Amino acid sequence: MLRTIQKGFTLIELMIVIAIIGILAAIAIPQYKAFIAQAQIAEATSLSDGLRSGMVNGYSVGKCNDNTTLATLADGIPLNTDISGKYVFSVTTNGKTGVVAAAAVSGAAYTSTGCGATVVFKATGPTVKELQSASIGYALMQTAGAYRMTCLRTATTILGGLPTGVTVTSALADKLLPNTCE
Repeated sequence: MLRTIQKGFTLIELMIVIAIIGILAAIAIPQYKAFIAQAQIAEATSLSDGLRSGMVNGYSVGKCNDNTTLATLADGIPLNTDISGKYVFSVTTNGKTGVVAAAAVSGAAYTSTGCGATVVFKATGPTVKELQSASIGYALMQTAGAYRMTCLRTATTILGGLPTGVTVTSALADKLLPNTCE
């Protein structure tokens, strides 16, 4: 008599494979969402960095530009509602007038000029849930004549020179912000 050998998987083996896939998915999905959010934050960083030269021009004459009305536009910075992207709703500069005082931000090699911008993400659409209607703050920082836009963490505000009632902070979970944020 010939014996036939059956090939296949047992129910136990299939259940173990499904359990392993479930564990991997539970780990991977949150990481994937954070990765997508960070990619969308990169658009905010790019848009704020695009304002840097106009903000430096204003800062060189002792002011921070205000881009909320046509009457206050200067130094080539577009209106806040004209600066948008796929995920970003608007970018608003802080609009400080008068002489700007610089102050060091803790642990940074750069000093704050007192000028900054707030990026607001879209409330709907392709923007991930964690970013919808959230904001992220950027400060114009200076060292040895070089300038850069630096994103700010939730508890950070631009030190020195901000007018009363004006704050530039981020309303995002720190885990979503890039490591380069102050």
